[in-house]
Amino acid sequence: MTTAPPTTPTAAARLLGLLARDLPPDQLATDPRTLAAHTTDRSGTRPDGVPLAVVHARRTEDVTVTLRHANALRVPVVPRGAGTGLSGGASAGEGVLVLDLSGMNRILELSADDQLAVVEPGVITAELDRAAGEHGLRYAPDPASAAISTIGGNIATNAGGLRCAKYGVTRDSVLGLEAVLADGTVVTTGRRTVKGVTGYDLTALLTGSEGTLAVITSATLRLRPVPVATATLAAYFDSFEAAAEASYAIGRAGIVPALAELLDGPVLRAVDPALGERGSALLLVQCDGAGAAIEAEQVARVLAPTATNVETTADPVEAESLLAARRLALPALERLGRPLIEDIAVPRSRLAEAVREIRAISA
Repeated sequence: MTTAPPTTPTAAARLLGLLARDLPPDQLATDPRTLAAHTTDRSGTRPDGVPLAVVHARRTEDVTVTLRHANALRVPVVPRGAGTGLSGGASAGEGVLVLDLSGMNRILELSADDQLAVVEPGVITAELDRAAGEHGLRYAPDPASAAISTIGGNIATNAGGLRCAKYGVTRDSVLGLEAVLADGTVVTTGRRTVKGVTGYDLTALLTGSEGTLAVITSATLRLRPVPVATATLAAYFDSFEAAAEASYAIGRAGIVPALAELLDGPVLRAVDPALGERGSALLLVQCDGAGAAIEAEQVARVLAPTATNVETTADPVEAESLLAARRLALPALERLGRPLIEDIAVPRSRLAEAVREIRAISA
């Protein structure tokens, strides 16, 4: 979204003329259907009017040309990936030029020796993970939208994900970036090594900047070995507060799971009524690595006193079936109406307190 002054008719006409001159014909769209499709993202935020045009970038040069002309004419630009964002970052209204990066979708390099990948911003997150899997590696960030969201969008929003409890958020897997500044200047940041301690951390600065500082055109990403084993637990509780207390107890016991996700009763019933009948909250926990089974047993002992039921599986297929409840949470809620999306963060020790206050606000 932008707070720039409105685009004047003269500037709009000049920009469209320059872009038509410098870009292939199929990469500049002004038809009403395309403009309407690029007005908002999954947040549902509806700005006033429709964009001026959509540029479908295919290479870095398309981005530099677009930004150079738009900057000279003071026309605001909104970068866009798959449009799966929930914060309205890809919302583009009257007089705005949309820069669609979803067509820049190549995996440029995948090095098993250095455990890294170089990708364009339009690569789908799950596709990178699958490609890494062919080499015994994986891309650790695992947002619930991995099957449809792009790497560029993940980096722009510093997306979290199901495995962030152990492996961190997107920023922790971004080693370096190629990005284009507002005036069309191409910059490179970061490194290709795990260690990088010199200079300003511009990579971290750009990660999470939501297109306000530069447009990402490629990323060097850290990959990790696929764990030798995983163990997944599903624990049901009589109340959301009890489940929140239990999730805190896991960390207090010195256990660091790869994944810990908490779903309340209304979400469970939206995903699957049968799940909602099993309890008022579901806590999903996954441990990985050589000691996964032992860690899972420790987690089960921590949860047993307060959970109504605890199920454990080492079968990856069964585990994915359990995790599907978390991945399907938002689509299930969207079928019931437009949900209010909001992220908050609280200290682990106050999670149960936050849950009680949210319940009171809800009532």
